[in-house]
Amino acid sequence: MEMTIDIQEIESFIDRAEVDVIRTVEKVGEMAVAYNKAHKGYRNVTGNLEASNTYEASREGLVIANTAPYASYVESKGMNVVSEGALVAERTLQDLLQ
Repeated sequence: MEMTIDIQEIESFIDRAEVDVIRTVEKVGEMAVAYNKAHKGYRNVTGNLEASNTYEASREGLVIANTAPYASYVESKGMNVVSEGALVAERTLQDLLQ
């Protein structure tokens, strides 16, 4: 008995699954940015710090960041800029993988 498997169908399935995973990671990134904006621990005087919240989703993972040069200073003073949203994103992704 001989069986033929079409590898292209498997590759297509894997490609679709990868796209679905990246879309899910993007949604988690958007949620993390929204969380950080809603739960900021600082007074938003100019709006620059809040507007600098960003994320990047790729097949390698999710990066949640704030591009303002003083973001780490504000965070080091105990005020949430990006860390709480990153923790929420990590927990959410772990829950989705289980």
